[in-house]
Amino acid sequence: MLYPISCDDRTSHLPTQWIKLYPKYPLVPVALLGRLGISTTIQGQGIGSALVADALKRAERLQADIGLAGVLVQAKTVHLIPFYERLGFGRLGQSLDLFIPM
Repeated sequence: MLYPISCDDRTSHLPTQWIKLYPKYPLVPVALLGRLGISTTIQGQGIGSALVADALKRAERLQADIGLAGVLVQAKTVHLIPFYERLGFGRLGQSLDLFIPM
């Protein structure tokens, strides 16, 4: 199973306290984790959590090279927000965006 992960500069999506850490930079690089898709027949077996953990490890390795502020994910529905929150992501306002700092 694969998942998309890319770099982005969505400074406007970041919490204010994180933007303040980068006052000299108008854009702050983040890793954008694409949506995960797990078949309903295998949901609840920890596969989604393992994929997110793998993505976070990859982002951590990239952070040393390109200076990521963190990882941004956009939940497909509000029902998926608790899944990402259990993995350490924090919700950004009322949007479906969640963020975890590096």
